[in-house]
Amino acid sequence: MKRFAHLVGLISLLFVVALPLSGCSSSPTLRMYEGSQLPADSIANVSSISPKSQFDYAGKKSAYWHYTSSLNTWILECDGQKLKMDDVDKHANLEVLPGEHRLKVAADLGGKAFDDPELLVFRTEAGESYLLMARKDEGSEANQIIVRFWVMDSSGKVVAGAK
Repeated sequence: MKRFAHLVGLISLLFVVALPLSGCSSSPTLRMYEGSQLPADSIANVSSISPKSQFDYAGKKSAYWHYTSSLNTWILECDGQKLKMDDVDKHANLEVLPGEHRLKVAADLGGKAFDDPELLVFRTEAGESYLLMARKDEGSEANQIIVRFWVMDSSGKVVAGAK
């Protein structure tokens, strides 16, 4: 009987550990350039804030401590190429060539609203990672909300938009 109780306890522990991990699958990676796969030091990565970002970014780069103050963000389009809704929902990581890029982005204000995406234009550097972030401010009119988007590199420098 003691063995059985130990086995039940072990199975319960495995279930408790496995359950949260089952929802923590990594975001898909989309190559946003033509041709064969290039080495990581030849491309740039652009990603958005998702509910699991705290696990992705905490401890990697000190600049990403800002994730806690960001709304959930989505990249809807990159350089005129619309992302599939499944990739948008999963906060796909985009691999892009170095240079200027145009993103259409959105943020969650209590329910997804992609009706009026914001356009951000910025330059990427090879081997660098970029993170789309957003915050909301009160506008000058009653019940007006203004969403501000920015893109930050891995050193914490804002390369597009304004905090």
